[in-house]
Formats: sequence, structure tokens, C-alpha cells
Amino acid sequence: MSAERQHLFEFGPFRIDAANRLLLRGGEPVPLTPKAFDTLLFLVQNSGRLLDKDELMKALWPDSFVEEGNLSQNVFVLRKALGQSSDQQPYIVTVPGRGYRFAVEVRDSVPPSSEIRLGNPEWAEVACEEAEEHPEEAIRATSPAPRQGPRSRLRRGVLLGACLVLAGVGLYAWLSPPPPRVLRMVPLTHFGRVEVAEPLVTDGGRLYFTERTGGHWGLAQVSAQGGEPVEIPTPFPSAALLDISPDRSQLLVGSFSGVGEERALWILPVQGGSPRRVGDAMTAIDAVWTPDGQRVVYPHGVDIYVVNADGSEPRKLLSAPGPPAFFCWSPDGRRLRFSAKGPSQPYRSLWEVTSDGSQLHPVLPGWNSGPTSRAGGLGDGGWTPDSSYFVFALTSGGANSFWAVPERRGLLQLARPNPVLLSAIPFGTRPPTPSRDGRRLFFVGAQSRTELVRYDAQLRQFVPFLAGIPARLISFSPDHQWVAYTTDNSLWRSRADGSDRLQLSFPPLSPTSLSWSPDGKTILFAAVPRDEPRVYRVSLEGGLAEDLAAGGNPDWSPDGESMVFDRPETSGPPGQTSLWLFDVKKREARNVPGSKGLQQGMWLSDGQRLIAESNDFHRLAVFDLRSQRWTELAQGGTFHVFRCSRDGTSLYYQDVTRGREQPVFRLRLSDRKVEQVTNLKEPLPEDVTGFSFAGLAPDDSPLATLIRSNSDIYALDVAFP
Repeated sequence: MSAERQHLFEFGPFRIDAANRLLLRGGEPVPLTPKAFDTLLFLVQNSGRLLDKDELMKALWPDSFVEEGNLSQNVFVLRKALGQSSDQQPYIVTVPGRGYRFAVEVRDSVPPSSEIRLGNPEWAEVACEEAEEHPEEAIRATSPAPRQGPRSRLRRGVLLGACLVLAGVGLYAWLSPPPPRVLRMVPLTHFGRVEVAEPLVTDGGRLYFTERTGGHWGLAQVSAQGGEPVEIPTPFPSAALLDISPDRSQLLVGSFSGVGEERALWILPVQGGSPRRVGDAMTAIDAVWTPDGQRVVYPHGVDIYVVNADGSEPRKLLSAPGPPAFFCWSPDGRRLRFSAKGPSQPYRSLWEVTSDGSQLHPVLPGWNSGPTSRAGGLGDGGWTPDSSYFVFALTSGGANSFWAVPERRGLLQLARPNPVLLSAIPFGTRPPTPSRDGRRLFFVGAQSRTELVRYDAQLRQFVPFLAGIPARLISFSPDHQWVAYTTDNSLWRSRADGSDRLQLSFPPLSPTSLSWSPDGKTILFAAVPRDEPRVYRVSLEGGLAEDLAAGGNPDWSPDGESMVFDRPETSGPPGQTSLWLFDVKKREARNVPGSKGLQQGMWLSDGQRLIAESNDFHRLAVFDLRSQRWTELAQGGTFHVFRCSRDGTSLYYQDVTRGREQPVFRLRLSDRKVEQVTNLKEPLPEDVTGFSFAGLAPDDSPLATLIRSNSDIYALDVAFP
């Protein structure tokens, strides 16, 4: 290795090891795709200099023609992985119309002295072999004189010690198997509607999965070699696949009508036939078969239960450290693994119990427990059929990757080996599913492109708005001169015509909601920088976002003196929130009476009433600050993103589970009359999996985000030793 290759590049808390193609943060590897690493390395090597897009494209793809979007995607991945510098500024700065610049100081250093290398490994190997075969001759050859003085004996000891070390290293390498290798990634479907949030299972020859079209979820199957998916008919409004029985003859399915609600469990024969209910009243958000195929394991809060396949004899198996998910049995049926987030953990981790619910313990204690894992954590995965490896997914700093941990320890391994990185995954995913022969990992890869549109009531269709920017949520300033909107990971503002755009927030502050101040000078937004949502305030002109309080979904009061937001309850069911009023000047918060189980509080224009929805999205209520009483406003639907009309007389919301159309409704506050606003003349295009209500235009026309999805099934061909 040349001296140049041995140099390390350091910036902020990061270190780049170019020789080993590693990005490290606090000594822990940050997963990146190969091309994203190349992009970062080239930017760092040219830090402080503006790199034109053409120069970057030629350096990264010298012998290929690729679209500019590939470069933008790599920069996006890097920004999610790096976050912001200590002064809350981005590491990579975009110069509009030109290119990119790495904007922080880079330190060039050599490896620390602890990384000792023998000057001539070949000589050392020969010397060791000679010393083992003819130790007397080796000692004489290295002695300066026949006389054996203290200095000579010292050299002799050093040589023998070096030989023993080299022999031990060689024996360890011989007994330790090589790491798994990823051979290639293969797309198996190309229709873009695989639901990434639900499991993917296989019977060996076919893959079974959940398909989403708008506000409808159904079941489908496809050959394990790839091809056109085939729908699996069910009698349910919507259905999600949960598991396949050990004998591969039955599917475990959950039926539901609302997003986020618990599902009724059903058993559906793979070869066709009528579904059979697992108990008449039992529901769960997730479930898996037991290894004998006679019972079902499911979560309830933080507890894990087991029940017979007919729903009889439910029994508590154990209490998990937090709400469990991603259940997986070992091939021999003796161990159950799952992912859980404990009360003192800001991230998910892997846990294991025996089949009788005893011996609960973490699988990888302390591994990847630094700040880079707090954005997601560990999701469970699955064992290879021979139990040699356990593969799982990791979300770290917004980046996704697959890892494998050896389950069988070598002769010289006293502790469990550390996981081995298999591959960085350049899109959203969930834990992989090993094939029946152990040669492939199946997974769903989700990439989406969003487009802002406005509903035209006369045309009865969506038309582009603000040039179709990729906005998720949008809100106009009180004077309608400015507009603020969120993208996947940032808050932006522009004039109402789309000009004068300015980015107001940067990762890891990825906004989940926004609200204008009454004077139009500042914007509230919520983000989750680490382990809890927090409320921030930023100026219309940009600058450092001010951290105000712990909470989510903030909304300014009409007088600008206070705001309302929701916070997780410290006691009660997981996911339960309540509302809080926050005095901006005094920085004091007080709980809204009777608001337990409510979220997304919003002020009405009179400043005396609040509207909020229930945690299950099925109920709207209004709170009168004068009487301190709640009154039910509406129930029965699935209320998603509600906004007040310009005159404050009506409430707009979307019901995302009302069939494929996912219509927007208008609720008149005076008499509670509800009418449907959007009624599309024609179905949405094939590549649009649905739309999300984003806000209201100044004329109260619904604005929406079209979600053009590319969620498909992929396979990783892996050589496991």
C-alpha cells in the first residue's frame, strides 16, 4: 500500500479510510453504497472547491453515460448519512445550477501507530518457517557472534515470539471461515406496488407479499425467479400478509379497514379456499406461526402471547423490553428473536428468548449503540436454513444496510463474532427473507418520487402545482405571499409563485409538520433529531433553527403568544399522546385537560377552540378553552392531515382507507355536514400508488402529493461459507 493510500481523511466526527473503503463515525462503520462512497471521497479530496456536475459525473462514471439524477441521489444519500456539522451547517453545499462543494475542514492524517505492519511479510513468513523446522540454525543465523550474551538471548526471544505470533495468526485465519460475499443484486418484479412495510415470505418456489394500490391493500404472489405478480383474492376490505405456515400450505393474514389499527387474524390456504378466523374477537398488529404450525405468536402492548390456531387458550409468553416487532423463529424452533425498543433505549435492538418464553437477553449487546443508530436501529431478519448465519437489517443515520452474524463460533472464538456488513441498500427496506436453499436474500426495495398537485374541481383531476415540487406538506403564509413546504428531509420556503426558494432546515432535522406564525415571519416545525420529537422555530429568512420544546405537530395560536403540540404519554399504552399548550415567551407548558389519547392539535381562527384527532385516527374532537370541555366532532373515518378553510368555517381532511380513491372531504363546523370534495374522473396513473393530502391553496383547493412509487422485490445472491 502506498503512503498516499494509507492516509486517512477526517472531518467532524467522521473518518474516511480510503484503502479499506470505510466511512467511520466514532469507530463504527457507516453503511454507504460503493458509488456513494466514491462520491464522498472525491468531494473530500477536493474540499473547499466547487465541483461542477460535469466534473463529478466524469470522475464517478468515466466510462458510462448516466443521468444526472444518479449524482443527485448519491448526494442525497450522503446528506442523510452525515447529517449536519457541529455548527448545524450541511457538510455538502449545493450551488444552484453549478454543482457541489464539501464545505467543512478536512484533516489529512496517517494511521495511528497502533496499526503496526511488518516491513516485509514474506521475509517474516520464511523466517518463521525456518525457525519452526530448524530452530538451532535460525538462532545461529540471527546471532551476531557465537557467544550467547544477554543481547543475543534477547534477539532470540524476540524472534521466537514473532514466530509464535505469526503462527497463531495463521492458525486463527485457518480456523476462521471467510466472511459471506454478495455476488449480485437482482430485481424480481417491475410493477412498483409492493408494500414495503409488510413481510415477504416464500414457500421455495414462490414469493408472497402485500400489494398496495391507493387506499387498498391486497395479497399477491410471484415466482421466486421473478416475473409478473398474480393477485390472491380475499373477501376483506384490505389485507396484509403476516407469515406462512411451516409446512408452506397456509398464509397468516390480517384484515383491516383503517391504517395503523390492529388486524383480525385469518388463516388462508395457499392453494385457494375459504379463510378461517383465528378467534372471533382477537386482533393484533403483527403475528407469526409457531414452528409446529399449531399456534400463533402475537404482540399486545409490550407483552408477547401465544394462542392456538383456532383462537383458543391464549397464553402470555413474556413481557418484552418495549413494543416487540419482526418476530422470527430459529430453524430448530428453540429460539424466538424480535426487535424491541426499551424504555431507556432511543433505538431498536435485537432480543432473544427460548420457546417457553424464558432466558430473555439482547442478541448483540452494545453493538452499534452509538448516536448513528438512533435514527432507526435494528430490525429483525432470519436465519439461513442451516442456522449458520442470522441476517438482519440496520437503519443508521437514515441509511439502510443488511448484516450477517455467524451463529456457529469457531474453535478459538469465545464470544459471539461481530456482524459482517453484507451490503448497503440504497432505498427503503425491511428485514430480508432468506431463500429455502440459503443462497439468496429476498427483500422489498422502496424508492418513491413525489409531485405536488392541485385538485381542479371542473376538470375533476389533479394538475401540477408550483411546477410539481416534491412537497409532502405545504402551507401558505397568512398574507398568501409566501409558501412553506416539507420534502423528504428538509423544510423549504418560496414565494407563492415558486420563486426565491430557500432551504430552512437540514438533516438530521427532517420536518414532520409545519405552522406559520400569525405575522408570517417565522415557521414552527417538528423533527426527531435523536430519540424524541422536538419543536423548532426558524425565521422566514433562514438561519439556525431554535429548539423550543419536546413535542410534535405544533400549531401557532392566532395571537402568536402560544402554541399547541402533542407529546408521548409517560404511562399508558405505547404510542399514546396528549396535548400541551406552550407559552412562547415564558417557555412554560401545561397539559390540556382530557386530551389523553389525542394528537395533532390545531387552533381554530377564534383562538378559543382546538381541534384534535384520536391516536387511532378514527375520531375528531373540539376543545373549548373557556368551558374546558371536549365535544366530539366526527368519527368513523380515518382522518389524515386536516386543515381549516380560509374563512374558518370548514375542516378538510383525507380518508386514506376509503378505497383506491382516498378522497378528501369537507366538514362544515356549524352543522357537522360532510361532503366529498375530490371525485376523480379517471383512475390515477399506474405508477401512482396513491396520494396524500398536503394542504390547501389560497382558494381552498385541495393540494396533494402524488406518490409515484417504485417498490419492488429484489434478491441478493450471497455466498455463505
